[in-house]
Amino acid sequence: MLLNGSMVNHVLTPIFQYTGIFKLIWPEQPIGALQFMTTKSLLAFAHQDPRSGLNLWTLEYDSITLFIFAILSLMLSWILTKYRGKPYAKPAYFVISVIGAILVAFSVSYMTSIEHCSGATWVGFVALYGMGFSEFELFPLYQWICAVTGLIALAWSLTAIKRATMHL
Repeated sequence: MLLNGSMVNHVLTPIFQYTGIFKLIWPEQPIGALQFMTTKSLLAFAHQDPRSGLNLWTLEYDSITLFIFAILSLMLSWILTKYRGKPYAKPAYFVISVIGAILVAFSVSYMTSIEHCSGATWVGFVALYGMGFSEFELFPLYQWICAVTGLIALAWSLTAIKRATMHL
């Protein structure tokens, strides 16, 4: 929203567009049909241009992304309950775990932007396009770097909090 300068004004459920294809695939390949549906967006937040009716940008969530977001939420809530009100808890533990969760969430989030691409792509690419970078390879290295860095930060903060609680 910040990079594109417009707020959410339209919420979509794109998965329902694929129910016909799902019904066709299901009798012959049920696993393939389920795999097909897990890659489709369950929910999309968009900014729709009132004049043209086009979605200028969308932030989309598929089942895998929502599953990862749910795990991150559970981890952060556990960290928050361990952190809150404890004399041993250093603020750095909580801050690092939040940064780690943001990096992991950023690495699995994707969106569309009508100005830069016709289909859904990863948020990092659209952010780079929004900042004026247009001549670069669409290589998912930033996703791996964000995911690994975020997971390391989460693992470190979890072990640090667990270690601190064991010494009490």
